[in-house]
Amino acid sequence: MYYPELLDVIKKTGAKEAIEKLDKYLAFLPNRSENVITPSNIAIKLELDYNVVEVILKYIYEIGLFEKVYIVVCPECGREIIVSDQKSLMDNIQQQDYCIKCRKDITIEVEDIYWGYKILKQPELDQTDIIKETEKLLGKTEKNYNTEELEQFKELFKKHKEKPHDFFYNPSEAEIESLKEVFNSLDFDYRSSTIDQGGALEGLAFKLFNICTGITPTTKIRTATNQIDCTVRNDYCIPLTIYNELGSIVKVECKNEPDKTPGNTYYHKLYGIIQTSKNQKEQAVGILFSRRKAAKTCKDLARQYFLKDNVIIINIYDDDLDRIINKRENFLNVLQEKIQYIKNNIITPPEKHNLYRQ
Repeated sequence: MYYPELLDVIKKTGAKEAIEKLDKYLAFLPNRSENVITPSNIAIKLELDYNVVEVILKYIYEIGLFEKVYIVVCPECGREIIVSDQKSLMDNIQQQDYCIKCRKDITIEVEDIYWGYKILKQPELDQTDIIKETEKLLGKTEKNYNTEELEQFKELFKKHKEKPHDFFYNPSEAEIESLKEVFNSLDFDYRSSTIDQGGALEGLAFKLFNICTGITPTTKIRTATNQIDCTVRNDYCIPLTIYNELGSIVKVECKNEPDKTPGNTYYHKLYGIIQTSKNQKEQAVGILFSRRKAAKTCKDLARQYFLKDNVIIINIYDDDLDRIINKRENFLNVLQEKIQYIKNNIITPPEKHNLYRQ
């Protein structure tokens, strides 16, 4: 058992098989100290009976492995906006009269409050085992290249020695037209629908990543505390290409706000999401898609994040999108240019050194 304390729970409940499954799940749960555990999500994920899970979690709480927390959801959009212990709950609720996720004034009622648990203890495991098991939980296994893929890589180094990214990002005319259509729709009048307005830029980010070989994007992932606009899985780790820089997961936030310059708040949020969901040595990348260029102070923040936690946050905005979509610059080259800009603390404008521009 990864948590020997659970042996006592087996004696009390007799639910040996269920508790062994839960033991492994808790031990290899990504970002375990931040994840909120509820009977319903455990029952669904581990395919166990809800009533059995409820009893098991109650006993685990009583032996001190869990702390009890309260989850407050927005009455308008249903997203989690507060996770709190009992002592701070009322103060937090009284201060929360606006939801930054759906941008509406709110009044929190009793029916908007749920409870769950957070795990207090960390298992004593080898870091390599944690990474492998975490990837399994996320549905991501070690990449084994098949014969067809190996032949493709051989072709890459034959035909694209000078510009390897052209092998991985090579949009068709139909895909370019689709990108242009979405790009040109960003300024449509969405009236009061902030969801539709934000969804347009999310859709564009999704399409760009979906064109790239070996990359899988989705806009349907949320964590216990955050809705992530676009999560990107990278299946390749190829030296001398952007794939070696991106890490296994890229998190993307999208702000379709034509009249607003993104500031430090957006970078802080994205950094917080990434920093608590990666192992210490892993490099991780976050991307803020926006209409205007991020404030100058954001580069200093990004540099601090990189030096402190190996987290790289970059900004893709309208001028970059115009280069990629209308001027046909390689999307992967643009990403690499942005990443190296942070890693190497470059101050020379990219158009002057042309290191990553064709």
